[in-house]
Amino acid sequence: MGISKIAKLVVFFLMVSVSASAGKAARLGKKLKSEDARIRLSAVLALGNSSDKAALRYVASALSDSDAKVRAAAAASAERLLRRKQSKKLKSKVIATLKKMSTSDPDRMVRKQAKAAITEKHFPKGGTYIHLTKIATNSWPHYVGPAADQSLRKALIESGRGLYPDWPTGKAPSKKQLQKLNAKAYAIGGGVSGYSAEPGGIGTVITCNLSMHIATYPKMSIKATASGGGSVEAGSSESEIKQASIECVEAIATHLMKNKLIPGVGVLSQ
Repeated sequence: MGISKIAKLVVFFLMVSVSASAGKAARLGKKLKSEDARIRLSAVLALGNSSDKAALRYVASALSDSDAKVRAAAAASAERLLRRKQSKKLKSKVIATLKKMSTSDPDRMVRKQAKAAITEKHFPKGGTYIHLTKIATNSWPHYVGPAADQSLRKALIESGRGLYPDWPTGKAPSKKQLQKLNAKAYAIGGGVSGYSAEPGGIGTVITCNLSMHIATYPKMSIKATASGGGSVEAGSSESEIKQASIECVEAIATHLMKNKLIPGVGVLSQ
C-alpha cells in the first residue's frame, strides 16, 4: 500500500523535529498558538514523540487547526499517543474527533490520515463497548430525542468507568471483532415515554419521562430497565417551551445514565 503525500510529509517532519521529553509538552503546547503554521506543525509532531501524559491534550486541540497540514500531523501524532496509556475520558474524545474528521474534514488528505488513526488497536483489550441507540420520541417533540442522545453519550464518556460508546473503525463492531479483543458489549436505548406542556402559574409546566433499557449486544436481549421523570417551569413563548423541554430531558437522561444505567452495566458485567 503506497504512502500518501501527507504521510510522506509527516515522516519527513518527524525526522527533523526535536523529540519532546517529559515536562516539555506545555512549552510545545504554547507554540500551537503561533500564527506561523510551520511552527505549529513542528510542535504538534514533536508532541507526538513526547512521553509527557499531557501531550495528547495539546495534540487534541491541534486537530481543529486552520491549516490542513497541521491537522493531518495532529492526527498522525494522536495515533501514536493513543497507543500509550491515557485518560479514558480524553482518549474517547480524541477518537470521536478523529472519527468525525475522517468523514467531514474539507481536506481529502486529512480525512485519510484521520481514518488511518482510528483502528481497532486503540480499543483497550478487555474493554466494554456500549452501543447507544437513538432515543425514540414517538409523537413527542422531535427535538427532545437528540437532546437525550447527546446527554446520555456525554455522561457515559465522562464517567471514567471504562465504557466506550465508539468503536475505532467508526462502525458498530461485529461479534467477531468483539471476541478478537475480548471485549464485552451492551446496548443502551429507550424512548420518551411521556411529555406534556401545560399552563401553570405565570407560564408553562413541562413534564417529561424517559424509559430506558440495557440489552446484550450484538444480539439484542433486554436485561435491565430504568425510568425517570421530572418537571420544569418555563415561560409561555414557543422558544422558552422548547428550551425548557430540552433541559428537562437532558437532566433526566444524565441522571439515569450516571445513577442507573452505568451501575447496571457494572452489575451485568460481573
